[in-house]
Amino acid sequence: MNVEKIYILVPDRGQWEITTSFLENVNHLRQLEWTFKKYQATPALIEKSNGSSRPYVGQRYESKYFDLVRDGWTHDHCEICFTTLCENPDAGEIEGYNTSNEWVCKICYEYFIEPVDLIESINSLKTFDK
Repeated sequence: MNVEKIYILVPDRGQWEITTSFLENVNHLRQLEWTFKKYQATPALIEKSNGSSRPYVGQRYESKYFDLVRDGWTHDHCEICFTTLCENPDAGEIEGYNTSNEWVCKICYEYFIEPVDLIESINSLKTFDK
């Protein structure tokens, strides 16, 4: 059976395949309440043994294994296109839409979160077969 694959061209973000998992992710994100804001680094736990980091959101940790760094979490990624959001304009987008610990860039918000009719918004983009 030959299943047609649909691709869209998102301005400044490239070509994407529309998949069931893409639509499920976007529909989940559309249910959340978003706030437009500038990105700011947040606290992070830095593992002493290997330097790996994770966001600090108030969880318990052992200081003999981790350092708590006030501005240690320096970037996040758009939940849709994975564009970097950070404080440095040379390294990524410096503002976007935030809810809890999730971020969506302005372009993805405009095309996938904000529209009342998601399918209409997707259809407004250039579509093509590969």
